[in-house]
Amino acid sequence: MQTTNLKHNLIIMKRTFITLSLMFGIAVLSSAQTNLLTNPGAESNYDGWIKTDGGDGWSINVVELGDMGAPHSGNNFWISSYEYCTLAQTIDLISAGYSEAALDAVPDIKAGAFVATNTRTAAVATIKVELCTENDEVISTHFVCNNYEIPVNTTWEEKSLVISNYGMGVRKLKFYLIGIDTRWWAGFFGAQFDDAHLSLAVSPTTAIDEASIKAITVLPNPSSDFITLGESSGLIRIYDLKGSLVLSHSAIANEKIDIRSLNNGVYVLKTGHQNIKLVKK
Repeated sequence: MQTTNLKHNLIIMKRTFITLSLMFGIAVLSSAQTNLLTNPGAESNYDGWIKTDGGDGWSINVVELGDMGAPHSGNNFWISSYEYCTLAQTIDLISAGYSEAALDAVPDIKAGAFVATNTRTAAVATIKVELCTENDEVISTHFVCNNYEIPVNTTWEEKSLVISNYGMGVRKLKFYLIGIDTRWWAGFFGAQFDDAHLSLAVSPTTAIDEASIKAITVLPNPSSDFITLGESSGLIRIYDLKGSLVLSHSAIANEKIDIRSLNNGVYVLKTGHQNIKLVKK
């Protein structure tokens, strides 16, 4: 029975990987399914985010008086406190593989997150995106929600925004989650956040000089702690089987890349021109 179940699970994982590989293919990449944010739902605590604490600071899954609820998905979610708490993340779109021509065609940008409150206090949430030049100059600021008061005992609801017609020159996106409670209670009763998302309605650069492509080998694979790309270098991005970006890293030749923060399972490691199945054990 155990052997049969194992084979069944392996078949499901293989089919999922094939589907995901098609999603992340070089010719077609569905940006609606590609979340540019690293660690969008607190599964790796605060990795990838710049954290600013207010009051008693941010917390993850702290249960106060037994009424914090469950995550929207996964195992974790963020909770703010009685002064403004901020999580911020910057996406360099050129490093992520988008061409200047594609960006200057002004593709739609979709941003958002799920928000909630506990059973005892209301809270206030702000989600915003800054569109910036390559020198971090802010071109424009867009609010998914701005000082939005979430009623007490609100289960997860999605706040999202599509940003269009914003003009040329955008090279970076800065994404912010900001939360506070409405009663100034000590502890962690502020706005709750989970499953943040940021995506572009355009694929990364697809024009590839095939003569310049070099096959990349990931070793060891499977791995429990570190991998290396050998003599290869450049930006790598690792996605889980839901299509969420879980790790982004600019690798150098023969560098040991730390994957210990990843949960055991199957991932897709994407370079500029290859999709590689990666197994964390």
